[in-house]
Amino acid sequence: MMEASVHAYLVRLIADREAHAKFMNMLSMLEHMGSRKIMVSQMHKQETLTEDTLKHLAEEARHAYFFKRQAERAAGHALDGWTEENTTARVPALMYFGRMDAGISKEVGDDLAYYWVSLIIELRACWLYRIYQEALEASDYQLSLKSLIAEEDGHLEEMFGACGADTQRLRALSTYETELFKNSGPR
Repeated sequence: MMEASVHAYLVRLIADREAHAKFMNMLSMLEHMGSRKIMVSQMHKQETLTEDTLKHLAEEARHAYFFKRQAERAAGHALDGWTEENTTARVPALMYFGRMDAGISKEVGDDLAYYWVSLIIELRACWLYRIYQEALEASDYQLSLKSLIAEEDGHLEEMFGACGADTQRLRALSTYETELFKNSGPR
């Protein structure tokens, strides 16, 4: 049900270059927020920071750059920053991410927050990017998310390895995130 409405929203969005540019700029903002969250949450682990975590951070920053570059290509001009004028649903997106991060962190504690927040957000990103890729393929807009989806799948696999065995918590946190997404997502 939700997948069909998101797909329909994306099909309409892709047909409107200006709206599409603002949407991609919002995705850039969210990917940047994800990379920043990884950096901030892992700063205290300087002696135990893993190569996988640094790779995850770098890939999220690269995804932010990818979407920013694509947004500016679609707009035909620079979209400096993530302002209300050049970003779709900026405030709802910020609130979604902030509430999700705070709610999950409160539930699992600071030591596990990186893994659980990453797992839940990667689940949503993989879901959304697959629908977005389908909508792009059905349009005449030339953009592929396949390599980005492959990287997100890798992040998802890593996070499942870290916390996926706790299926009861996974269900509860996924339900929490889904409600946040429904309340801030496309209509």
